[in-house]
Amino acid sequence: MIERVKSKVAQGNVNNLVDPRLEGRFNINTAWKVVELAIACVSHTSIRRPTMNNVAIELKNCLQVEKACDGKPNNQSGYLSFNVEAMISPKAR
Repeated sequence: MIERVKSKVAQGNVNNLVDPRLEGRFNINTAWKVVELAIACVSHTSIRRPTMNNVAIELKNCLQVEKACDGKPNNQSGYLSFNVEAMISPKAR
């Protein structure tokens, strides 16, 4: 599963990772943030994983953005140029 997600991220696409029942009604930037956070959480190196406090804060922020969007359809394609290695680099705790 992790390799599938990393493959989609490396291709610059998160749309195929988001629940299709949302029918495009999500903020693409929030989707990217959640995917980045999920990948960071499964890092083999513990120092690269965020604390549960940081995870909770980031997820709350994502939820606020989604609530502000009020279920409006996503107007962006979901494709970006993305560097997976940069995304999972160590972060200060």
